Amino acid sequence: MLSVVRRPFGLTVMALERPLVGEMACYYLGWDIGAWRTKQKDGLWLLDGDGNSLGKAACGLQQSLADERDLDGFLEFCFGKCLGTEVTPRRGDRVVMAVDAPFGFPKDFRSLLGIDGEGGCSERVDAKAIDIGYLYRGTEQFVEKRMGRIPLSPVIHQIGSQTTKVMHFLCRFLFDSSKEKGVWSVISPGEVEVTVIEVYPATCKTRGGETGGEVDCPEILNDFTGIKSVSGNISDDEEDGLICALLARLFDGNRKAFHEPGDDIDPAEGWIWYPRSCDKSGKSSGSGRC
Repeated sequence: MLSVVRRPFGLTVMALERPLVGEMACYYLGWDIGAWRTKQKDGLWLLDGDGNSLGKAACGLQQSLADERDLDGFLEFCFGKCLGTEVTPRRGDRVVMAVDAPFGFPKDFRSLLGIDGEGGCSERVDAKAIDIGYLYRGTEQFVEKRMGRIPLSPVIHQIGSQTTKVMHFLCRFLFDSSKEKGVWSVISPGEVEVTVIEVYPATCKTRGGETGGEVDCPEILNDFTGIKSVSGNISDDEEDGLICALLARLFDGNRKAFHEPGDDIDPAEGWIWYPRSCDKSGKSSGSGRC
């Protein structure tokens, strides 16, 4: 919840108003991941439980991933960047994060390297690129079949850096996905319940590619337009962070709005959660993890 705080000289700022003692808060954090050691920023956007925008940031999280001793410290850093003040979730609060980056590598690619303990070659290599298991995960093949859009591959495109970055995050802070395919969760040392999912903002846009497109996902369109209109200058990374945050809230409130992973999906590959309403014939083909 936000409250208006009056400052001297007529300056008005918005401050985070904490729930009453005993009440638990929920936050939605969108994270558009930037690569390691580049000028590309991590785009963050933070919403409260009612979907109100609490803040945004385009910053580098690499140092925080290296320095923070636990997940609580990392969340405090992210919240601080978005809010411009030191605020951290309290014991019993929930944080749902939606992240724009692949959460794993293709099963056949891992098998080829012997990563899963059993080395082996794929029998299907004389096929379109999207159907070659070394190159694309099952979730990316699913998106292509439903939308005619080919997501970027962590193997053949320049997003391997982002993939290892989110995998490092999940590993370092001991997230577990064994309870539910495609959903990573953990209780932080400070007893904050944190859930993380993979999303793909381009599925909510009219076209892909480097320049992105116009958001046309009906479940988030009004909130996206309203928040963006009052948020001043927004970088591309922050805009995708906002889409991620809105998808996190939609996921938390209406899981059935999303395509869910089937039995044929390898849990270690990860899963792109995207709304069923985005299966539109009007969405043009093309690649791009926007």
